[in-house]
Amino acid sequence: MAPKASIQSALHLLHSIASPTPVSHWLAFLNGHVPTEFVSLVSYASDLPEQIEGHAWSVLNITAQCFQLYRERFYAADLVTTHARELAATPEVEDRVWVSHARAADLPSADWKRAIYDQHNLADRLSLLYTVAPGQVYALHMYRPTSQGALTNAEIKRITSFAPLLREAHITYLQVHGFTPTSQQRSLMRKATNTLAVLSTRETQACRWLAQGYSAKEVARRMSVAPSTITTLRKRAYSKLKLHSLAELRELFARL
Repeated sequence: MAPKASIQSALHLLHSIASPTPVSHWLAFLNGHVPTEFVSLVSYASDLPEQIEGHAWSVLNITAQCFQLYRERFYAADLVTTHARELAATPEVEDRVWVSHARAADLPSADWKRAIYDQHNLADRLSLLYTVAPGQVYALHMYRPTSQGALTNAEIKRITSFAPLLREAHITYLQVHGFTPTSQQRSLMRKATNTLAVLSTRETQACRWLAQGYSAKEVARRMSVAPSTITTLRKRAYSKLKLHSLAELRELFARL
């Protein structure tokens, strides 16, 4: 029998196919293996990169504002951008995924480091770059805060081993839906993020695990608290968000 964590992780990828915000499920998948706070899916199909989705795991989602600044000032200096343009100009679609890891101290621009990484206490970025069709290049950027520390070589190796699964999940999503998430869907995601801003970090973290299908007992174990604490956090969150059921909570987090 497969380990429970592996089954849960597979379910996250399966659920992503029918979700309007598939990357939120990819973030859950990643956190089942390696702690990851922020994730951003970026398209390099045009001259300017476009953020398709961006999500946070247990804190306020800052990916949209960071990406806007990145696109305005720093994307041209990014080696991922250079490689993405090379891939976009290649008529063949390769199955492989390119992996790029950059610590904050290794960024080519000191301004980039100060404006985004230092400002938001980010330690590093791991990027998975791949093509899904001729000229359609994407990067899945994962960020860790300084509180978690930069990714270790073992963690990078583990994420790299899952990279082909994430690419296949993305391709399947596009095949099923025939489009990338629209601006309307991204607007719903932003509204959901603003709604969650009333929660504390622990309330957000507990609710996210509950929305992903974990029991209160399992969430308590993951957060190193008593199950009664999870019950209290859930009640507080329901009151602040004006929710009445787990189904409503899941619907809210599905838009993140």
